[in-house]
Amino acid sequence: MPVMVPPMVDDQERASLRRSEERLRLAQDAGGVVSWEFEPGTGKVEWSESGYRAYGLAMDWRPSYENFLALVHPEDRERVRKTVDQALSARQPIDQQFRIVTPDGDIRWIVSRAKFFPGEADGGVRLVGVDIDVSALKETERRLRERENELERVQRIAGVGNLEVDLREDGRSNYSASYLTIHGLSENRPEFRADWVARIHPDDRERVERHFDEGLESGATFISAEYRIIRASDGAVRWIEAAAEIERDADGAPSRLLGAQRDITKRREAEERARSSEERLQLALDASHMIGTWEWDVPADRVMADSRFAKIHGIDPGVAEQGVPSVLFLAAVHPEDRGRAEARLAAALRKGGVFEIDCRIITPDGERDVLVSGNCELDSTGRAKRTRGAAIDVTELKRLQRAHELLSGELMHRIKNIFSLVGALASLSAKEQSSEVQCFASAFRKRLHSLSTGLIYMQPGRLGSAASSGQSVMGLLQVLLAPFDEAEHGRIRLEGEDAPVTDAAATMLSLLVHELATNAAKYGALSNGSGEVAITGGFSGDRYVLAWAERGGPRLSGRPDRAGFGTGATAQLATAQLGGTVAFDWNEAGLRMTLEIPRNALVRPAPAAEADVG
Repeated sequence: MPVMVPPMVDDQERASLRRSEERLRLAQDAGGVVSWEFEPGTGKVEWSESGYRAYGLAMDWRPSYENFLALVHPEDRERVRKTVDQALSARQPIDQQFRIVTPDGDIRWIVSRAKFFPGEADGGVRLVGVDIDVSALKETERRLRERENELERVQRIAGVGNLEVDLREDGRSNYSASYLTIHGLSENRPEFRADWVARIHPDDRERVERHFDEGLESGATFISAEYRIIRASDGAVRWIEAAAEIERDADGAPSRLLGAQRDITKRREAEERARSSEERLQLALDASHMIGTWEWDVPADRVMADSRFAKIHGIDPGVAEQGVPSVLFLAAVHPEDRGRAEARLAAALRKGGVFEIDCRIITPDGERDVLVSGNCELDSTGRAKRTRGAAIDVTELKRLQRAHELLSGELMHRIKNIFSLVGALASLSAKEQSSEVQCFASAFRKRLHSLSTGLIYMQPGRLGSAASSGQSVMGLLQVLLAPFDEAEHGRIRLEGEDAPVTDAAATMLSLLVHELATNAAKYGALSNGSGEVAITGGFSGDRYVLAWAERGGPRLSGRPDRAGFGTGATAQLATAQLGGTVAFDWNEAGLRMTLEIPRNALVRPAPAAEADVG
């Protein structure tokens, strides 16, 4: 609104008023301020030129109360009208916020303030006011609320709550929503120090209060602590990690605390469990005196080991604890085992994962047998980063194992003698008897021999065994069937999936396969010069299936009138002992037998695989 210049003023005063008017106009434009007057009696409205720009209006727009109301946002219009009407009726000042819609459709926020002054006419009044465009401020407030909401969301996700404490008023505090959740508080009301202290666990209260007060008195600007609280909502004990900055005035007195708290109950519980496990592990290791642990920083080539590992290798424990090059430990390996140990270790470093090294160690106290196991971790580029593991002194175990093997060998020798003695007694007893008795004695001796062969095969450290890869189904069958295929190799074929075998299963298989082979040699595919026997094995689910198939022998016309022992009692005994099933098919081409054995009745636990040294 232009300044009205009185007619009776000199040029200097006019120039001064003009400059004031220009400054006012400049200030109004810069601040988005509109000045206006409204005479309710006449309906006359005047406002400054800045109003046209603030409201986005053309200069020919006619200012009036009704035209002004038409600019107000429809959702705010009635409220604005009532506020003005009440102010006019009671001659009270106006202070309100509302939105306007410009002719271009922009929505702007306006703060309007006005007071009543005497009018030019007698008894009349003028309403003089200013409107301020606060749209930018409102947008800033909106963005600030969004950021506050995002911050609260992040705090909720991270389990972090913040607080503000006025240290000049006995610790009056205000909290975020996440803080309320952590402490189990239902509403955000101002609290004092006594309220916070009351939630601290009694066992931690004195320590935490002392630490807090010492921080305030020492001039510190940052304090932190971990302590327990008793949550207000349910009485649960929770661990809290707290950190805060302390603001101080010009004299150094604490004035304000701004802090954050996080619920670390799960972490502390995991640390309690870990510490307990570590203590139990150390107790077990200390009790054993045989197991040592180690960790190898591969890039730095530093091996840090405990005293037990160092003692096993004959190295000073104090030196080993600080870390030594790996070559120092490898140098203690027996020369005959060192190359194999280094190759397995190199393979582990190349591929990563778990590995084992069984070797001898030369120490000042003599030679020791050691089993070293570890796990090699690789970095993102595939290079060895860290290897950790344990070493077990198995010297005494090896000694006992060798003693056991000697005893087992002696026992096996005596069992073989018993088998031979029983077979000789059977032959001697049948010598003067009928041909049927002598035939029975001969079959009996062969069964004894089959059992003896299977028993010898199952013994560790056996000599002359045809199978050298371990005690397995195929290895056992190869040993048992070798005598039946000596004249013309290739008539008996073994195919399929092999499996490690238990002692009990080996005994039953020895009896059954011996009977099948004997009958094949007498009556079946092995009784002529062209027949063949194919034996296949493999797992089907949780069962091992062994199939015996003959072809090329004498043609069959059904089940023989006089079946061999292998198709009778031995089959029944084998299935009863192993919990399996057996089926015979006497078709025209030759006998077919299918034996199914549960995996847990057949399979011996496989030995630990050795590390690849390729």
